[in-house]
Amino acid sequence: MTSIIQFLRRLLANPKIEILGLFLIFISAGWQIFLEEELTSMNSDTEFLRLNNKLDIIWLYTAKYGPKIAGDTINTITAPYEELSKTYQSTQNYTKGIKREVDYFKMIRAFLFLIGSFIVIIARHNEINSRIRRRGIARLTSRSS
Repeated sequence: MTSIIQFLRRLLANPKIEILGLFLIFISAGWQIFLEEELTSMNSDTEFLRLNNKLDIIWLYTAKYGPKIAGDTINTITAPYEELSKTYQSTQNYTKGIKREVDYFKMIRAFLFLIGSFIVIIARHNEINSRIRRRGIARLTSRSS
């Protein structure tokens, strides 16, 4: 356990680690813009599809607002409610899957952003401390001369 802590201290003490932190923040921004937003949009679209399917099933079942009876439509209107609701159930399952994916994508983005920010903060902290130490040593050596 102590070897892991020592490794992390050496890793975070490296001034170049800030580049990794900034890269992770950059990746999290791209993740949000290109992946998460697209998936969120798909989630909204599937919600609208699900609601439209539900309304269509209700309208077809009651046969009040459905399309005019013509050709194959008569079979749809007279179909039992259970058969019509299968379409709604499958759409609902699809919607739940996309919502779960959106939640996972948000968690991944948040994790990347937090880790990247933490690394940048640690790198800045180390840089500031090293500057303070150098100034303190410079002051001590100038006083002793």
